Amino acid sequence: MSSPVKGILLHPACLPGRFGCGDLGPEAWQWIDVLSEAGVPAWVLPVHVEELNLLSFELLHHDGALLASDMSMLPVFDEVDVDNAAVHEVRWAFLHLAARRFVCQCDASPLLRRALESFSDDESRWLDDAALFSALSNDQRGKDWHDWPDDLRTHKPNEMAAALVALEPQIEERKALHYMLSRQWRLLRSHARKAGVKLLALRRGKEQPSAMEGWAGNAGSLSDMRAMQHLDGILDPEDIIGEDWLDAAALFRQTPDSTWRFRWSQLNESVLRQLVSA
Repeated sequence: MSSPVKGILLHPACLPGRFGCGDLGPEAWQWIDVLSEAGVPAWVLPVHVEELNLLSFELLHHDGALLASDMSMLPVFDEVDVDNAAVHEVRWAFLHLAARRFVCQCDASPLLRRALESFSDDESRWLDDAALFSALSNDQRGKDWHDWPDDLRTHKPNEMAAALVALEPQIEERKALHYMLSRQWRLLRSHARKAGVKLLALRRGKEQPSAMEGWAGNAGSLSDMRAMQHLDGILDPEDIIGEDWLDAAALFRQTPDSTWRFRWSQLNESVLRQLVSA
């Protein structure tokens, strides 16, 4: 089926998911298949590709970072009325568990340890800052970095050196999560290429840096660099203006808190054909 639509804009977190939000797992792969069957050539992702919340628990389980017993303890969240705070708390509890188990696996496997160390060395330009920022944010109980103590907020050398020592285990866990996230992006991109669907990042303006980029002072550079490694290109917002680009809001229903929740039941072949041929 051919389509006049150049691409569809959709954040992966809006896809359905067993654990409160979408991620890079089976539903994302299914979404790519839907686009491929409809002849839509591109999925535009308004996403920072290093968002650790995008890690798929199903794929972590497949790789052994989460066990069957872990998966059985995961709650199933309501698909419509989502408690975002509860989702965040649960997801991070299990991401910490997966990271600790993966680090232990690295300690037991020289091959896996070398793979993680090679990734950390190759990506040190951004990974050192990202892992340290994430560990600091957790240590500061999620407070906005603008509200951190002045020495941390302004990168005072002595305070940074002390943090690197004190938070070394947490920093290693964050690097492990980024390693696994990079693997999941590669798998998704490989599936998309086989399906004939391009994955394109939507560039954010320098006035909209991620928290880590704002703290590190490299607004936009991390997003662009990692998007080019994981995806097939980057678009500016003005590139997707017009009727030949679809905003996925057309496929969603609004919930009371005005967040999008995807409904597979709404997305049957006739609906999609209508949308992509409009």
